[in-house]
Amino acid sequence: MELKISERINRFRKNKNLTQEELANALGVSAQAVSNWERGGYPDITLLPGIAQFFEVSIDELLGNERLTREQLHKEFNERYYAGNYAGNEEKRIMTAQEYHRKYPNDLYYDLLLGWAIYHADCEINKNYRGEFRSVIDRLSRSENPYDIDSARVFRCMVCGNDELDALLKEVKSTFGDRSDIVFYRHNIRSDRARFNGNEEERKVCENISDFLEDYEFLAVRCPDKYGPSIKADFLKNKLRFFEFVETDGKLPAGWLPFRSRTRLVLAACLWASGKEEEGWEAFEGGMADLKEWTGTEIGEALPLSFDGNRYGGLKLESRTKAMITEDGRTYPFYTRLYTSADPYMIEDLLTRPHWAWFDTGRDDPRYLAALDWLRDFQEELRKRSDTPNGKN
Repeated sequence: MELKISERINRFRKNKNLTQEELANALGVSAQAVSNWERGGYPDITLLPGIAQFFEVSIDELLGNERLTREQLHKEFNERYYAGNYAGNEEKRIMTAQEYHRKYPNDLYYDLLLGWAIYHADCEINKNYRGEFRSVIDRLSRSENPYDIDSARVFRCMVCGNDELDALLKEVKSTFGDRSDIVFYRHNIRSDRARFNGNEEERKVCENISDFLEDYEFLAVRCPDKYGPSIKADFLKNKLRFFEFVETDGKLPAGWLPFRSRTRLVLAACLWASGKEEEGWEAFEGGMADLKEWTGTEIGEALPLSFDGNRYGGLKLESRTKAMITEDGRTYPFYTRLYTSADPYMIEDLLTRPHWAWFDTGRDDPRYLAALDWLRDFQEELRKRSDTPNGKN
């Protein structure tokens, strides 16, 4: 059987956009040797593993002896790997990926799927593969494929120290581009870490945070101005109904104040533009009252999300920061600033945008001007207190 290794080396080299000299330098041989291989000569047998590894193929594939192409092998592997329901098959998937990795050690596809199989396995299973898991992480970290590299970061979150976790999570990308998806993704990784290490208490906290984030994302959805002020007003009124869900005896937990504040202020503009002036002023004054109550809390103060302590597992939000606080005082940082849109600086910008004509009804009213004066005075007070971060703001 003719091996045609010359044709394969030539094709693999061109696929990598390398000259013969560049390939020779990478392999530690002369350019004349590479030229000789591609004209029909054969490399020394001791060089075959290194050449195969450089081209990320098996030795059989390099020699032309492979039974299946890489694409066919992946298909065959996938049929075995994904057979049956995922639950209860984690160890079977691990063993399948191990088998293919041993056969094709230079194909990172099997490393990647081996890593995910160990990742999804519960603690009682994955503890038997921790050493191999770390080896997978090291190999994927050296890949040129961005998905391999980010998967390695995710895997590393499972086995890193507690002091390393937050920094690693901030480096993790999402397969989705949206910021909110990244926040969810990172918190899901934190939850997976708890499951991976058999920490049920930690997993429960992560579930409670996810419950909050789902509600937060509902409040963060916006209705475009192009639909007109009436439609947008109805949309915002429906969002405001959410707060009835968390109120107790008509009182809103302080953790939700910034979210209701901005919603009410934007609703005011929509109502004014719809000709509903008095209803608009009611929304405006309610939004400013929420904002003043919220900014009256201390930076870092733990603000309740529910008064009964049952909803969200008793979690609280730090005032104007990025952290969630558990009942026993542990903090869980977020990876985006939740309150940015309700920051006093942002509210002033919202109320003074000249191009948003929906606010025009109120701009010259003493109540509107008084709100702007309060916002500016508050900001000036913050600047004066910038050297005393623990002062009440």
